[in-house]
Amino acid sequence: MRCEKCGTVNPNGIAVCQSCGAVLPAFNQANNQQYNGNNGQQNCNQQMPYNNFNSQGQPAQPYYQQPVNVYVNQQPMISNKSRWVAFILCFFLGVLGIHRFYVGKIGTGLIWLFTGGMFGIGWLIDLIIIACGTFRDTYGAYLKN
Repeated sequence: MRCEKCGTVNPNGIAVCQSCGAVLPAFNQANNQQYNGNNGQQNCNQQMPYNNFNSQGQPAQPYYQQPVNVYVNQQPMISNKSRWVAFILCFFLGVLGIHRFYVGKIGTGLIWLFTGGMFGIGWLIDLIIIACGTFRDTYGAYLKN
């Protein structure tokens, strides 16, 4: 089945386009017929299906319950913040949480500020995580090199 939104050909029997995530119309029509009855009139005693389905055909979770997707086309999302700037800020001003303010983590930056970098332990852990390249910004994206 071809997606109307992006044009990708998807196998039959799936609810959501594998490329763009749009609900496929044939799947939506099949489910509406299931709930509406044979003559197309709405049965008030049955619950109407959700508009958004996952790939198994189950109603998808609301957007606020869905996990953050840090991959775009199977590649990790990269922040516009520099890892080396964050490392230098962490090295010199890490006990004040300046590196956390830099990447947008305001809440934990305030905790670092008032506790002296979580009494030095959090500062050391952040320094190691930034050096390894696995530190993330407020949106969950990895810092760029």
